[in-house]
Amino acid sequence: VGGTIYFYPTANAPNNQPVVNSVVVDSTHPSHPAHHGVVSAVAPLNAVVPSQLLYAGHVYPGPASNVIAMQPKTQLESAFFMPDEMRSDILARNEISNLIMDAAEAAQHALPLEVDNYHALYPLEAPAQAMHTKLTLPASTYRATHNSTGFKYCLRRLHGFRLQSTKCMTLVEMWKKLQHTNVVQLREVFTTKAFGDNSLVLVYDYYPGSQTLLAKYFTPAPETNGYTDPFQGDARPFSHKSNMQRTNNGPLLPESTIWSIIMQLTAGLRAIHQAGLACKILDPTKIIVTGKRVRFSSCCISDITQFDPNAANPLALVNMHQQDDLTALGRLVLALACRCLQSVQRDNVQSSIDMVTRNYSTDLRNFIVYLFTTNNRRSVTDLMPMIGARFYTQLDALQAQVDMQEDELAKEMENGRLYRTLVKLNSINERPDFNLDCTWSETGDRYMLKLFRDFLFHSVTEDGRPWLDHAHIVQCLNKLDAGSIERVQLMSRDEQSVLIVSYAELKNCLENAFSELMSTAAN
Repeated sequence: VGGTIYFYPTANAPNNQPVVNSVVVDSTHPSHPAHHGVVSAVAPLNAVVPSQLLYAGHVYPGPASNVIAMQPKTQLESAFFMPDEMRSDILARNEISNLIMDAAEAAQHALPLEVDNYHALYPLEAPAQAMHTKLTLPASTYRATHNSTGFKYCLRRLHGFRLQSTKCMTLVEMWKKLQHTNVVQLREVFTTKAFGDNSLVLVYDYYPGSQTLLAKYFTPAPETNGYTDPFQGDARPFSHKSNMQRTNNGPLLPESTIWSIIMQLTAGLRAIHQAGLACKILDPTKIIVTGKRVRFSSCCISDITQFDPNAANPLALVNMHQQDDLTALGRLVLALACRCLQSVQRDNVQSSIDMVTRNYSTDLRNFIVYLFTTNNRRSVTDLMPMIGARFYTQLDALQAQVDMQEDELAKEMENGRLYRTLVKLNSINERPDFNLDCTWSETGDRYMLKLFRDFLFHSVTEDGRPWLDHAHIVQCLNKLDAGSIERVQLMSRDEQSVLIVSYAELKNCLENAFSELMSTAAN
């Protein structure tokens, strides 16, 4: 039995009524009736392109040419997919952010269910560790979730600390106002007895996947069969005085890496000093690294623990502490250059500087020597001429990273389009009842949407196997969302009728049907 082919020219048919053409389908002609396909050669359709189709804001134009040149992947792959490195990094951070303790861990740590306005505490390090050689108080670090906002924060707890005076809150407010990309911002400070003692808790921004500078650059590498290469790949052996500096921390860092760390640390230190504050604790255990970003952490702790309530002016010694910060910065850079913490000991400083002279540029040596010189008053702004043109290299790298991230954002900016289209489509298809009409979803425009749903998800191969092609589904949904004038061949389930419509007409049917649902739901 032959069937009928329906053409749905929106522009030619008033009131969106179908135009029936007496074209008979020869049932004896070899075909694959169960497999829907796109018709490329049909009678011309004089449909007018809707004005809204001229708006291409929802269409991704592809990556910029300058971004393609930066990416090592093929052009086609990088045009539509996030780079593997970025994806794995984001997934790892998300996984770390969502970690929870099992029953055994919860019993071991015995953490309270709630601390002030925070809950779901998760330990980020071994409990009860000493903060610093200057601070003998044991401390613990947790990740916690704010009760109201749901944001995750880093809680730094000082065990057994009783706040002697509230005058130090003036310094706390100064730290809370300090915002810089290289400083972990302090959010609030409070005391609590939720842990069973008098604890001081400092709340900071949380950066999942971070590690300290100590763990990243000064953690010993495992030996191979108990043997360590005494030369560590260097072209010449160290002198006798430098033998003490040989460690298993890995090869010397590239000078570009050291300068990158220097620029970030000096930028953060400059912001701290300009705010009238001092870091006071500048060592590898209190500097965190997230990807390639370096940040000062645990700020304000020493201002609270070492606060003198009898002092008339709590900022009287800030200039001295700022000078100490610059000296500590020099010690840190020297340790990074030598890849050894023992290199900054008083007896080893000169031999360490000699090693820097042999392996790095004169600029880096002069930078370190300047920070170790305490005769004259130093300023963090004086370090900028020593950094020199390397600043432009860092700026270029940051701008290139911004270009790549903006391109990735362009891919994801409208990533909910297909979801919204599927919501509309599935809200209409096979709706059992609408305004007491049980056949509403099976008649008129809705019937075409049902056939399109079958074409989209229920297509089969020539031998009757399900045809599961994600690219086919995504491509068709994109054409439907854009209202393409390309036509598609739809077939009824009894294989007796064939409809040839454009995606623009299908989109018009979809919007009209969904508008009916919306108006009824609103009323």
